[in-house]
Amino acid sequence: MPEHHFISFLRKRIEKPLPGKEAQKKMLPVPINESNARKLTAPDDATPSSVLIPIFMDEYEQLNVILTLRTSGIHHGGQICFPGGRSEQNEEPLETALRESHEEIGLTPLKVQILGSITSYYLQHTNNQISPFIGYLQEKPVLTRNPNEVEEIITVQLHSLATEDKLTN
Repeated sequence: MPEHHFISFLRKRIEKPLPGKEAQKKMLPVPINESNARKLTAPDDATPSSVLIPIFMDEYEQLNVILTLRTSGIHHGGQICFPGGRSEQNEEPLETALRESHEEIGLTPLKVQILGSITSYYLQHTNNQISPFIGYLQEKPVLTRNPNEVEEIITVQLHSLATEDKLTN
């Protein structure tokens, strides 16, 4: 099966300079005052973390992204997020993203084609420097959630996240 045009686009786009921090600034909430303003630059003691943005094509030839709902008993419980977590000692960011995705949802690292990384993000309230990686799976993966970390595995068609009604609400 030929590669989906959006995946080809992502492969090429990631090779070019990314909008990075400027794009992140657009998504920040407006601070009540300067002391509340969120920082986009991580301090030296920030914890390195990584996430995987896993994309696959379903049986209807629609691209989907995999998200997780964290169990209530862990840090960030109840949050919807990409699979990922904190790096272990001497672990490269990509290794972290793949290891955590395997631990949380059973995603086999060898089946993930890494398209590239996008701009890292500093999450101030947890002091985590998050490195996101986009991964493509040739087919719908068989997933197994780790009940200690993941309440639910959620797959969402990518086009549904960018429809006009989602952008204006």
